Amino acid sequence: MMTRNLIRVMILSLVSMGCVFHGSYTYAAEHDTEKKLDRIIADCAYQDFLRASDGMNLVLHYQDQDLDAFGLLGEAKQMYEKLVVEFGFNRPSYPDPDRTIDIFVTNKKYLSRWIRQGVLSMSSERSHAPCFNAIEEADGYQMAIFLPENIKKTLANDPVSLRGTLIHELAHAVLFQYNKNVQGWLEHDYQAGAVAQSFGKDWYAEGLARFFEIRVGSDAYFYKTEQISVLGGIKTTKRDGVNYLMDHPGRPFWQAGYDYALFWEYLYEQYGMEKIEELSWRFSRIRPRDVVANAPEILSDVFEKDFSILIHDFAKSCASKNFDPDVADGLNDLAWDIMTSKSLVSSLIPWEQSFICVKDKRLLKSKSFNIDVAEGLMMSTKILYDDGTMENHFVQLDRDQPAWRFQLRGDLIDRVREIRFVMTNLDEGNTVRVSTHPRIDE
Repeated sequence: MMTRNLIRVMILSLVSMGCVFHGSYTYAAEHDTEKKLDRIIADCAYQDFLRASDGMNLVLHYQDQDLDAFGLLGEAKQMYEKLVVEFGFNRPSYPDPDRTIDIFVTNKKYLSRWIRQGVLSMSSERSHAPCFNAIEEADGYQMAIFLPENIKKTLANDPVSLRGTLIHELAHAVLFQYNKNVQGWLEHDYQAGAVAQSFGKDWYAEGLARFFEIRVGSDAYFYKTEQISVLGGIKTTKRDGVNYLMDHPGRPFWQAGYDYALFWEYLYEQYGMEKIEELSWRFSRIRPRDVVANAPEILSDVFEKDFSILIHDFAKSCASKNFDPDVADGLNDLAWDIMTSKSLVSSLIPWEQSFICVKDKRLLKSKSFNIDVAEGLMMSTKILYDDGTMENHFVQLDRDQPAWRFQLRGDLIDRVREIRFVMTNLDEGNTVRVSTHPRIDE
C-alpha cells in the first residue's frame, strides 16, 4: 500500500503541472506515521486539490461525497488570492514546508477528539468550527482550517457569508506565515486563563481577520448585534463584532478582540492596505511577552504618527462614527458614560479610554469643568449647540499641566445642548485616576 505522504507528493506534483482533480479522491493512510496531520486526515474519506497562482496548494478533506468540493475550493482560492494578490500579503517568512493549506469539513465531535489526543493545540472550549490551527510537526508547521458540516448549505445559499468565513480563516494562515510568533501570542492567551487578554493577541489576529470579512462584502459577523443572556439576566452584545466596541468603548487595545476590526477599518481608511501589510510584517519581531510593550512603538513607526495620537484619533472616530458610510450605517451609536452628578471619577488602565457625555440641563449651566489627573492624559472636548454648530478643544496633560479647567463662554452657556469628553490614558505603566466635575456656583 502506498503511504499517505507518497500519495500526497504524487498528487501535488500533478497539481504543480496544472492538473486539477475533479470529483473526489479516496486515500488510505498508514498508521505508523508520527505526523499529527495524518491522524486527522485518516478520519476523512475524500480529498480534492486546487493550486493558487503563487504556488500554494489548497487541499480539501471531507466525508460527505455530495459536498460541492470544487465549488468550495474555488471560493477558497478566490479568497486566498484576494489576500496575497489584491491586498498584497505576499511575503511569507515561515512557510508551511509543503506549501499547503489543509481545509477540513468536519464537526465538533472530531475536533474534540483531536484535541483530546493532543493532535490539535487549542483549548477544548474552542472545539468548534470554523477555526484555524498551526499544527507543529517535526519538520515545521502545517496550516489547517476546520469548517463545519453545514458549510455545504452556506455554499449553496449564502456565498457572500461563505467568502467572509473563508477569508477570515485564510487570513490566519497567511498571517501565521508572516509571523509565526503570533502562535505564541495565542498560547500565552489561553494559558493565562481568566486574564487571557493580558498578552494582547486577539486585537490583531482576530480583529484583522474580521476586518477582511467586510472588505469582501460580508457583514454576517462583522457587526454581530444580536444579544445573549449573561449572569443576572443582564444582556450584552456578543464580543465578536464591532458593535461590542461601540456598546463597551474604551478598553485598551491589548484587551480587545474581534471587535477591534473597527480599528483596522480605521487604519485602512486613513492609511491604506499597504501600511497594514507592512505592520503585519513588522510584528514578526515581537516576542509573545513583549506584545503590549512593543506594539505601540511599531505602530508609531509604520504609520508615522505617535501611537497615543493614533489611538486617540481612532477613539474620536468611534465617538462620531466617522467611517466610510457603508461601514458607519451598521454601527450602533457609541455608549457614552452619562454624567448625572456633580463629579465623575474614572480609573483608566494603560491605554484605556473614557467617553463622558454631559446632557443634564443643570450641569450644562456650569461656567466651567475641572479635569484633574495625575499626569499622562490626552483629552478632546466637543461642545454641541442647539443650532447644530459645534466647537472642539484638545489638551494633553502631563507633569507640567496635571489638571485642566475647561471654561465655557458665558454668552453661549444657554445654547449648549451637549458636551462630550474623550480621554485616553497615555501612561504605559500606570493606572490614572481622572476626576471630572463642573463648577456650577461660580
